[in-house]
Amino acid sequence: MKPFFPILLMATLLLLPPMIGAQANVPAPGTGHPATAAPSTEPGEEPDPLLAPPPMPKTAVTLIGGTVRRVDHIRNRIEVLPFGSHSGMKMFFDERSHFFRDGRETTQLGVRKGDRVYVDTQLDNGRIFVRNIRVDTNQMPADAAGQVIFYDPTRALLTIQDQLSSQPVSFRLDEHTQVKGEGGAASTRDLVPGSLVTVRFAPAPVRQGIAQEVSIVARPGSVFTFAGKLTHLDMSIGLLSLDNATDHKRYDISFRPGTPGVTRQLTEGSQVSIEAIFEGDHYSARSVTVNQASGADVPQE
Repeated sequence: MKPFFPILLMATLLLLPPMIGAQANVPAPGTGHPATAAPSTEPGEEPDPLLAPPPMPKTAVTLIGGTVRRVDHIRNRIEVLPFGSHSGMKMFFDERSHFFRDGRETTQLGVRKGDRVYVDTQLDNGRIFVRNIRVDTNQMPADAAGQVIFYDPTRALLTIQDQLSSQPVSFRLDEHTQVKGEGGAASTRDLVPGSLVTVRFAPAPVRQGIAQEVSIVARPGSVFTFAGKLTHLDMSIGLLSLDNATDHKRYDISFRPGTPGVTRQLTEGSQVSIEAIFEGDHYSARSVTVNQASGADVPQE
């Protein structure tokens, strides 16, 4: 009896190569070329999510201007001394941050100690994150705005609560400093606590912190007229909010029971004019005039 398995094995080997060759030479649909197998993606070949940059923070962006105190390129840290301040702010940057020098994008190596910078910052897990940092080598005057805390005439030192950083900052006045009031020229006697001021000062190291011009925007007791759309009204606590049409800013104004014009016709959405007194820490309405009812400002066809 002849062995059966060797014959079966030889038949299999003879049939196998033509089958493989026929399968390998099958053209792809619509082409005259053999089909190419899709590359396999092994799990280990996929991008590592741990190496991807984290998402941008969703917190508000705050602009801070100042001078670079130090840059740590190893730990990606930078310390900026805000204009007019005596304490630096420590920030961090990473691959999400963008760096510009005189309008041209650069790298972190383009930021050096002593540079004057403007930084777009955000809070990220309790730390200050650098979103954008712009180096400005043009030594132009810088501006600050805030409320007067006190003025020391013996040292010619003006201290304000800075609107941008919410920190006290000080400026020195000299014989070249111009003080302007609401109606024109003013004097340092008008720099009373509670006044709102803007300060133009020299950021150059030689005269850093020396005020070139101080403009008094409002003094306690000053009367202002606001006009615009009423966006909020709370009769229980006597508070209204208005989008002022002149400067496109929102103002919160308090009022007392019996204030002229505070009637049932006063509703959110009304176009109003308000005469208010600046009290130093808030505005208080003396009279309210309704110009248009709510909805009257909707354009008519």
